[in-house]
Amino acid sequence: MATKIVPETLFEVLLDRIVKQRKDFASSVDGLIMFTVLRGADKGDIWTVDLRKGHTPGVYKGKVKNADVNIVLTEDYLPDYIRGGGNVHEAVEQNRFGIMGNQNKARSFANLVAAQSSALDLRAAESRA
Repeated sequence: MATKIVPETLFEVLLDRIVKQRKDFASSVDGLIMFTVLRGADKGDIWTVDLRKGHTPGVYKGKVKNADVNIVLTEDYLPDYIRGGGNVHEAVEQNRFGIMGNQNKARSFANLVAAQSSALDLRAAESRA
């Protein structure tokens, strides 16, 4: 049996916990980051990470109208993105990853999460397939 990361657990539990514990994320990114997680041909789910100054940081399921950036990625590339690993150029060429909107905010968010990836116990987000 292969293991895979369950996006719901990753966003609702792990990323939400990091975002709320690390208040400096909001001041470093100051943006609304939307993730579209693709599941095969299906659009999958949309998650929003709110890191705007003056707002309570958090992670929410669902889309927003005024996101600063939309990060579109496949479910299988999500763990690599969160860990700061994987070959981004290759993922873009394979249509597994893309960014629409403010790339600086996307880069800031990715760098901060990758720096905290050791605190993200991704085993908690794994399920047996």
